[in-house]
Amino acid sequence: MEEKNNYCGIDVSNETLDAYFKNKKGIEQHLQVSNSVAGFRELIKESGKETHFVMESTGVYHLRFIFFLDKKNIKFSVVNALQIKRYIQMHLERNKSDKKDAKHIYEYGLNRNPELYQMPDNNYFECRSLNNAIHDLTKEITKFSNQIHSLKKCPFDTKSVEKSFQKISK
Repeated sequence: MEEKNNYCGIDVSNETLDAYFKNKKGIEQHLQVSNSVAGFRELIKESGKETHFVMESTGVYHLRFIFFLDKKNIKFSVVNALQIKRYIQMHLERNKSDKKDAKHIYEYGLNRNPELYQMPDNNYFECRSLNNAIHDLTKEITKFSNQIHSLKKCPFDTKSVEKSFQKISK
């Protein structure tokens, strides 16, 4: 009989990781730890090093954890957030909580057996950060340019505000 992988579903946030897994006694449990090295160590201690961690891609909040797991050679998968959302919707879950999301991600791991994440090199992450910064700055410049354009249409004096926005957008 083939034994299923021991999965751990992780709902990642800025401050915490909500985890759902079978502990060493085989009992399903929820554990919330801080999104820090100390929290990562506590989670590994409770779930075991042979656990396959599954989480959503959450912008930057999951990065410290995947770098930690990669360094420790622990299995993990990073799944597109939309796939998890659709999986949860498919199970007709309406009430959302971090604990429930972690359980659904755990079940997603059991049912879908997601591929292991192939960790890109650091250049990828650096380029992605630069690209995101350029995108955000471009949006801000456009926003201020539009505000300056709008101010010029006002029937009263807006020169001082226009100058302030022009300084910011240059």
